[in-house]
Amino acid sequence: MITESVTPTVSPTPRRPQEHPGTVLFNLLLQAGLDADTARQRIHAHAGMIAREQQYLADADAPHVRVTYRLEYRECEDDVWQPGTAGIGVRWSCTNQSEALAHLAEARQRWPHYEHQLVEVTTTVTQMPLAVPGAP
Repeated sequence: MITESVTPTVSPTPRRPQEHPGTVLFNLLLQAGLDADTARQRIHAHAGMIAREQQYLADADAPHVRVTYRLEYRECEDDVWQPGTAGIGVRWSCTNQSEALAHLAEARQRWPHYEHQLVEVTTTVTQMPLAVPGAP
């Protein structure tokens, strides 16, 4: 059992409840004619939107990674892999590995005289400002 006291490293700023921004917004919504439940719902919805926006802005600098799978085929004596499905030439990709494996098994069953392989494609997207000569 821990008996020592724990003190917070950041002391909260003393604020009267009437000065809190949420209270001010709530009162403005009531003055606009909304009932208390609707005002609370609007405040919660707005807070959720702000939280999602802050998360998006925090993630904006992080690279976005996407993994897809595609099927390739070749004739047994050929060295070059062709994208798509043998026989009908359909090119497809999917993001679900189990679905891609099912496509691979189906292609091997339908066109056994071809070799088939599944290719995993990883795409990383990063965004950064472009340095333009002469720009301020």
